Amino acid sequence: IYGTDLSLPVMQEQEDDQDFYLTHDYQGAETEFGCPYIPDYDSYDSDNVIIYGHNMRHEQMFGLLHRYQDQEFWEDHRLINFDTPYQHKVYEVFSVMIVSVEDRHFRFQTFTDFRSPSQAHFYINESIERSIFDTGVEPEDDSKLLTLVTCEYTIPNGNGRLVIVARDVTNYSH
Repeated sequence: IYGTDLSLPVMQEQEDDQDFYLTHDYQGAETEFGCPYIPDYDSYDSDNVIIYGHNMRHEQMFGLLHRYQDQEFWEDHRLINFDTPYQHKVYEVFSVMIVSVEDRHFRFQTFTDFRSPSQAHFYINESIERSIFDTGVEPEDDSKLLTLVTCEYTIPNGNGRLVIVARDVTNYSH
């Protein structure tokens, strides 16, 4: 994330061991920090790349994402870099929301490849409506998205997630 020290490798979760990167780093060594990862049903070239990471103390891993709840932090750190072996992408954050994993109306984690423009429109609109504050950024329905997810503790029983959603602005940024 531009303007921060957050720069981490992101791994692709394997179908046969979906919890591996919750307790292992990118080299496969066991660690309580885990490693940010893309779930096995998603990929770095999906319509909406979802990356999960632990919310650790001292702003380690995705611990600093909680700062996005402050609009001033968002204003200073609205751009996110995401590099893959094949491309460099820049994303602009347009939504900061707190969602329950038990929310049946908006299951954000199921929206990776949009099957139709209306599905993309629903995801983008829900993200904007649920945002903690109005960013004024409104992606087009065909925008490529990046979603960062970490635990959030105001919702009981560990069911809360802080969800940061950004649109691809690679061709528009300098």
